[in-house]
This record gives sequence, C-alpha cells and structure tokens, in this order.
Amino acid sequence: MNGSPFVVGIGGTISPGSSTERVLAHALRSGEAAGARTKMFGGVILASLAHYGWPTPLGATINTSGGFSSKDGRFGDGVSTQLDMIGRQVCEFAALRRIGAEGAHQEEKLQ
Repeated sequence: MNGSPFVVGIGGTISPGSSTERVLAHALRSGEAAGARTKMFGGVILASLAHYGWPTPLGATINTSGGFSSKDGRFGDGVSTQLDMIGRQVCEFAALRRIGAEGAHQEEKLQ
C-alpha cells in the first residue's frame, strides 16, 4: 500500500473546460507535485450521474475547522440543517425526475 495521501477532486460543471474544473485540476496537479495520488471526477463523469442533471450542481459547504460533530458523533445544528436539506433535495429531485420521465413516456405513447 502506498503511504502517500490520496486526494479525490469532485467538481466542475457539465460544460467542457469549465473554470471550476480547471481550478480543481490545477489544485490536484499541485497535490501530485507534493507527492499525493489524485483522482478527478470532473464534469464528464458527473454529467453521467442521474442526480447531476440539475440546472446547477448541488452541494453544501460545511466548515469543519472547529470540528463538526460532538464526541458522541452528533452533528451540530448548522451541519444537521445542511445535511437534512441535501437529503430532502436529492429525494425531491429524484421524484420529480421520475414523474418527468413517466410523463415523457406517456406522451410518446400518444404520438
């Protein structure tokens, strides 16, 4: 097993060569130069994921500099709120996507 850190970069938009993806790739190259192993999951890969077909990517930023959970593993209110929101939005999107797909399928049958 290699002892160097493994850094995974996830980001970018589905637009080829997006500025976000270029910045992430630059940071990963810097990590590699410092000895890390890296793996990038950029726009092309993300676009193939069903939940990434949103008008904008979904994410939440959680500041972990002061710790984000208590000793018993519970998240603070701010962190819980963000994670709860993400969970709800993913489920809502999946339901809407399914309804949209079913509607499109029904429309095709009518034509």
